Amino acid sequence: MTGSLMASDRFPLLSRRCFCAATLVGNTAVLAQAAAPSVPLLLSEAVDLSFVSPLLKVIEHAAGFRWASSVVPFGRMMRMVEQGEAVGFGISPTAERKVQLAFSRSIFEGAIWAVSRADRRLAIRQVQDMVGQVVCASRTAAYGIEIGDPTFPRINVQSVSGVLSQRLRTLEARHCDVLLVTARNGEADSIRARLRAAGADPREYVLSEAPVAIEGVHFAVAKAGPFAKWLASIDSASLAERSEIDRLSSKVG
Repeated sequence: MTGSLMASDRFPLLSRRCFCAATLVGNTAVLAQAAAPSVPLLLSEAVDLSFVSPLLKVIEHAAGFRWASSVVPFGRMMRMVEQGEAVGFGISPTAERKVQLAFSRSIFEGAIWAVSRADRRLAIRQVQDMVGQVVCASRTAAYGIEIGDPTFPRINVQSVSGVLSQRLRTLEARHCDVLLVTARNGEADSIRARLRAAGADPREYVLSEAPVAIEGVHFAVAKAGPFAKWLASIDSASLAERSEIDRLSSKVG
């Protein structure tokens, strides 16, 4: 015999013990995750799932529960959250909403970009540059961004729904002059990547020179509802995973 026997041949009992230990650890992790409380979460249909899904996994693992997430129209999400039926993601705090809802800390800051057709040659640097234009926005809320008269004076805001590719078709059909689109950060490359992912050619559009607004993105729950107790866990998780959340939100795409 040569000395080429593997460790598993020379120490079969040790090999089996190692395998069993690894299996036990893996099964324990699976069982622990399965036993974690399930928390219903609602997302707006305008949300960018390619970014939000990894973000939600970071939060749930650190918070010790599992999300049971569904994508619904924004209006339905608001109604269900107000009735205490679920946690909502991307609902920004307003004085009116704070009467019924409680909000998490800001998870990250989202940027709103103004997108127009290249043939319009609009030069948009700030909100005031959209005065007199028809502006399409996703149900007045996407990633927690609100559009109201105090912030967007004398602007004709039209509510649109659907995923980004559908909303872009509204712009292409000339139903609006400007489409407001959210991105995970203020980098122009990030919004261009969103347009490409929606099947659009970024060269056919003109972006505002910078985001027209930056706002924090929050989770929201009914104050008197059964899920209010999870806000502290969400806040603790977002603080504990700050570096990973920042890494995800700083990525282009």
